[in-house]
Amino acid sequence: MPETDKPAPGVLSNAGFIAWGLYGVLIIAGHPTAAVCVGLAAMIALVTREYRYGALKIIDCTSLSFFALALLTIVTTGRDLFSNYRFIAAWGIFAAVAWATLLAGFPFTLQYARERAPREVWNAPPFITMNMIMTTVWMRLFQPSRWFSATRSTASTPNIFASGSIYHPRIAALR
Repeated sequence: MPETDKPAPGVLSNAGFIAWGLYGVLIIAGHPTAAVCVGLAAMIALVTREYRYGALKIIDCTSLSFFALALLTIVTTGRDLFSNYRFIAAWGIFAAVAWATLLAGFPFTLQYARERAPREVWNAPPFITMNMIMTTVWMRLFQPSRWFSATRSTASTPNIFASGSIYHPRIAALR
């Protein structure tokens, strides 16, 4: 697809927040099934558009996966399981994906940075390092939220995320 046919940088990048905003409003209103369905529909539309433009984002695919798994959970087990673990699942999935992208050497923020940076700097060590640091910041935001969410579990449900943080020398070097 010619460069002129692509949307401006940031247009697709920020669209994922709309799905989460709609999801949040419907969750607060007490409609978890509708929230998940709206989030899923919005993410399917976004990921399809990104795919068409060759701009598929790891984080948007992660959101799509969350909404798909949430709907599958609601359909197969009812709303209670989803309602009890939705925070743990969301933050846990995003933390795991952030860790995975760091460990793979392709931090997820690199996709967004490349939309705005000239091609000449894409493989420059400072550019890669900056994105490793930014992804680490996001991962640290996701991870404490996951731990906090795990403490919100009821006494009758196990705290399945009580283990410690993952250590990797590549990440530690960035500290």
